[in-house]
Amino acid sequence: MEEVKNVFDKLYKERKRNLPEIWHWPNVVESLYLKKFIKSYNIKGLVLDAGCGVGLKMEHLKHYKVIGFDYSFEGLKVAKELKFPLVQSSIHKIPFKDSIFDFVF
Repeated sequence: MEEVKNVFDKLYKERKRNLPEIWHWPNVVESLYLKKFIKSYNIKGLVLDAGCGVGLKMEHLKHYKVIGFDYSFEGLKVAKELKFPLVQSSIHKIPFKDSIFDFVF
């Protein structure tokens, strides 16, 4: 697990949001579907982006209450500019109470 974190920390530290283009298009398309899903199911509460990285999907969800969650400190440093609440932790030690999110992706 730590090795994967180190790979992503290095990538995010070097590239910031300038990730390979192949990473951006899937995130844009997924973000469009996320917005459509959130709207069609009338989700008004908290949304968790589990594994937010540098926030590529969160930047498309600015009108929702989203919390970014990732293991990579370097990714969260980059995502910080989006002004969303962010939490660093492993998916194996989720620091949230059960059932506080209306939607997790």
